[in-house]
Amino acid sequence: MTDAHATGLAHPQLTLHYQIARRDDLCLSPGADMVLSMVSGELRHRVCLDEAEWEGGVACHGLGFTVSRAADPDAWALALGEQTARANELLAPLGGRLLPGGSHPFMDPARETWIWNHDQAEVFAALDRVCGLKCQSWSNQGYAAIRVPYGDDADFGRAFAALRLLAAIVPALAASSPLVDGVDRGYSSERVLAFCERGAALGLPGGPLPGPAATPGECLDKELGPVREALARLDPEGLIAPGSLAVGGLRLEVESRSIVCDLADLQECPRADLAVTGLFFHALGRLRASDAAGGEQPAPAALAAL
Repeated sequence: MTDAHATGLAHPQLTLHYQIARRDDLCLSPGADMVLSMVSGELRHRVCLDEAEWEGGVACHGLGFTVSRAADPDAWALALGEQTARANELLAPLGGRLLPGGSHPFMDPARETWIWNHDQAEVFAALDRVCGLKCQSWSNQGYAAIRVPYGDDADFGRAFAALRLLAAIVPALAASSPLVDGVDRGYSSERVLAFCERGAALGLPGGPLPGPAATPGECLDKELGPVREALARLDPEGLIAPGSLAVGGLRLEVESRSIVCDLADLQECPRADLAVTGLFFHALGRLRASDAAGGEQPAPAALAAL
């Protein structure tokens, strides 16, 4: 992405999280574990393949693809297209295919969710016990995760401020999930409701977007503090890492020194996802270079309302 590279975002990453459906009736179907086993020779939730990474979801009908590119959107689109095409080839003999879009319009999560039960099975069982994964907000999600690296604390502050503003309108740019349970719940993007419902189920305050923070440490204190308190009650065994519990649409990954925006619905093909991502990085570069990133920051409630 040219604009991303120009603003110091050396190697942003994009992950496309698909759901797997049966070819004959398009009902969701497990198969991610078999595909991951076929491409790696061992049954693991996450595997590295050449320049890409494949991973399962919380349920066996979820399959994600991550690529990292510097400044060439065509190469990025080609890499993602190759990964999804390969997955569809592996799924075809199983009667399955990747399903684009932000959510399945008529899935019954209580009946059609198979929680991942292979490696890290105890972690996913704990997540199911604590969060209730067999619901629309967890197990019926197709989305694009955009990972934005940051440098020092000053760079983090500007990036985080710009991302808070931009993330509030990402659902409008990428909405592709108007129907859930066969009905229109009044939202074009199920991702917005998903993050509101995830936090509420754990008794956490706030909505899909976090409050302002000037440093990574301040962000962790504000966002992970309530999560740690909730997990102390709900997960006394400590199986769930607080940083891995995605209950907000904008989250910090300390180990990779990056901020992840999870609010974009999946599109109909990787090139369409790249179109959304290209606009995202162009706007992000403009925001980081403007006074908007250093001025007064809106409250989470104002961003949630937007």
